Amino acid sequence: MAVFARMQKHDFEQIIAVNNNASRCRALVVIHDTTLGPAFGGLRFWKYATEEHGLEDVCRLARAMTYKCALAGIRGGGGKTVIFLDDRMDRAAAVRHVGRVIENLGGRYFAGRDVGCTDADMKALQQETKYVASEELSDATATGVLQGIRACLAVTRGADALDGVRIAIQGLGRVGYLLAKKSTAAGARVTASDIDEQHAHAAEHELGVSLVAPERILDEECEVFAPCALGGVVNDATAKRLKCGIVAGAANNVLEEESDGLALHERGILYAPDYVINAGALISGATRLLTGTSDSGAQIQRLFDVIREIGERSRREGMPTNYIANMMAEAKLKKSKAFSDSYWPEA
Repeated sequence: MAVFARMQKHDFEQIIAVNNNASRCRALVVIHDTTLGPAFGGLRFWKYATEEHGLEDVCRLARAMTYKCALAGIRGGGGKTVIFLDDRMDRAAAVRHVGRVIENLGGRYFAGRDVGCTDADMKALQQETKYVASEELSDATATGVLQGIRACLAVTRGADALDGVRIAIQGLGRVGYLLAKKSTAAGARVTASDIDEQHAHAAEHELGVSLVAPERILDEECEVFAPCALGGVVNDATAKRLKCGIVAGAANNVLEEESDGLALHERGILYAPDYVINAGALISGATRLLTGTSDSGAQIQRLFDVIREIGERSRREGMPTNYIANMMAEAKLKKSKAFSDSYWPEA
């Protein structure tokens, strides 16, 4: 799809292609919508098959961040940055170059940590821009996901208690591990998998979770399947394999296509839209950047109410939850925008 056609389809404000021959940096910085305030979105490193795949991914992620802000009650919008991994890239120099691009946006976009981003990357970014949230926010994400799971249980079972609930967690990285820890502490029975055996066995030893091979986690019988690794896990093939009543996890872009939400809906599986349930880190980081305070706990707890409303509306209106969530987010944004509506910080 041509760039402008893609931008017009979902009303993107800005796509910046970044190139620096000296560091072999190739990156995309995307701002989807700043109707409500500055854009927020992480810095992601990934090796894409084609430039088109990278553009599709960063645009989808930026748009999801806009909707995430709208439903989380954040006065901001969506953005995202991807750096195309290159074995010959001078990584630190590439990150610093991207940091200068972000700095030149003057506060229209704040970058944070995303997939593939290391502590060293965040330090390099901070050398060039002040518009960055570098703190570790995995606990806030896991707290929000747990609230979302409880909300889904309230919809499907009429009670939100986790005692005895079987949860299958795919991915035991920072957020997946913390979700397993919080879930087991609340009485849930957790089965998990991770492609990193060290992560898997640490969770088994320290938390008492049961392990299954990564290729088997989708077939695990459970009340809740919690994808906490990479996106696209629910698609035409995998939706038929799931043996759960709820899909609720921390991963971005859980659905490979929007239509996959319909497949879950038709099977009676309640899906907690990813950009809503994993908003804890955004809420915590944006609250600190916009207000200078860290008092975001109550707002993260309110994700329970948002996700329960989405689930109840889905059942009442007979529509997939991802469609409902999109409609709710868009209702909070202006129906039409002009360039003058774009956010520009005061000098």
